[in-house]
Amino acid sequence: MVGFCRPTEYGGDCLRGDEGAWPGVKDLSACITRCKQCARCAVLSYSRAQDDCSWYAWCDLYDTRRPPTTGRDYVTLAVRPVFAPLRPAERGQPTTPERHATQNNLAIATLAIGAHTKCGLVHWCEHVRRFTDLLPRSWAITTVIIGDAHVSTEDACGGHAVVLAVDPELLDAYRHCRRERRKGVTLREHDRHLDMAMIKWQLFKLTQFRLLFFCDVDISLTTREWLAQYHARPVHSRAHRDDPVPRWRMLIRQMTSRPLCTDSACRDNASWTPAFAAAGRDHSSPVNTGMFFLRPSLPLYRDGLVVLRSCEFTGASGWQHVGSPRSLLASGVRAWRVDGTVLDGAPGNLSQTEALVQDTWLFAAGEVDQGFFWYMAYLRHDAGAYLDPAAASSHRPMHWWGAGCSGKPWATGSLQALFRTQPMCLKYRYGYLTRTLIAQPNASRCASVLWAQRREIEELGAANPGEWGASVGMPLL
Repeated sequence: MVGFCRPTEYGGDCLRGDEGAWPGVKDLSACITRCKQCARCAVLSYSRAQDDCSWYAWCDLYDTRRPPTTGRDYVTLAVRPVFAPLRPAERGQPTTPERHATQNNLAIATLAIGAHTKCGLVHWCEHVRRFTDLLPRSWAITTVIIGDAHVSTEDACGGHAVVLAVDPELLDAYRHCRRERRKGVTLREHDRHLDMAMIKWQLFKLTQFRLLFFCDVDISLTTREWLAQYHARPVHSRAHRDDPVPRWRMLIRQMTSRPLCTDSACRDNASWTPAFAAAGRDHSSPVNTGMFFLRPSLPLYRDGLVVLRSCEFTGASGWQHVGSPRSLLASGVRAWRVDGTVLDGAPGNLSQTEALVQDTWLFAAGEVDQGFFWYMAYLRHDAGAYLDPAAASSHRPMHWWGAGCSGKPWATGSLQALFRTQPMCLKYRYGYLTRTLIAQPNASRCASVLWAQRREIEELGAANPGEWGASVGMPLL
């Protein structure tokens, strides 16, 4: 077939991967030979002009991308029967006491509230699967989606995720708080778009898990570039400091090895362990809740409901009138690592945030999740910590925050209008769609919509290989 399957990066795992590429392959015959030597290679796309020999475990030969002007010789062919993308691996129960104590019942979670959000699950689920496949098989890992009636079985990672309904008690408490704040002057217009973010507090109620890792639905937990670099390393060097497995293992041990304590006295007698660990602050907020680790605690969860019901909040003094951000910093509020040491340097410098510079609680999401979590976990209870971005590995999940474009990259709408008015936004959306692997376009309504959008962008002539874009990376561990 004329054209190519989809963009790839050099490398790829021939035993467990779905795609990759080899440079310096001189002709189509040599590319076919390389494919036959790769266990997962079923289809290849080749262009001598582009020096591209890309391989795929699956590809719809009747849905190839049009060749770019710099690679009119692109051709795609099947070398062996097409494989399906690897299914999530079955995970056995931990077999040693140490693993049972520290690594059992880990959940990777997100929110999908509202019809406008659920189509982001197609991409999110795929990247969670890819990342989970890198973790030890002995770890019991569950994918969790807190969702509503809009999330069907097919949307929930093809039926491989647990969907939990929103706790009505939490929803009632927050709706009460919204009504109270509407009577005041602190409610901003955009706050109504962030209602669902407060549902993150429900994670503290999920005591069936020892630890939860949360990332927003607009985050790619892996990237092709990072996976290519990871798989390109020899197996014996996988214990490299950039490997997420030992770093996750250490973090899980630090957060679960001691009884949970939310009293400052615990830090003094070396028994402190955090209930909440954020990846870090952002430019505006002292804590970024787009990605974090959390240890469930019913007492902490219920105390959060008490705070929401009382709903004491102002832009000047924050939740429960705890004080202005500058006064809190002056009183000795510090940024702590998960191990209990002080996080010094720029990553822990809260004075650089918009909250401290402007001395206000009306920073990004200060009235909702980011301000609420900072108050509850870090100020009201001594239970909040930071992952150390200064020692971050090369693992940088991608945040598809919008890049100044209206709506998230999975949003529906007129692509022709976007092509005329915001062509860069169309490239941004195409970047997201080419990083969304849709093996079965008819698997769900969302998969069909995303597949059709990608095809429409290509038919508009608005995308070429090399223009699929990238988003803002954020260090995790």
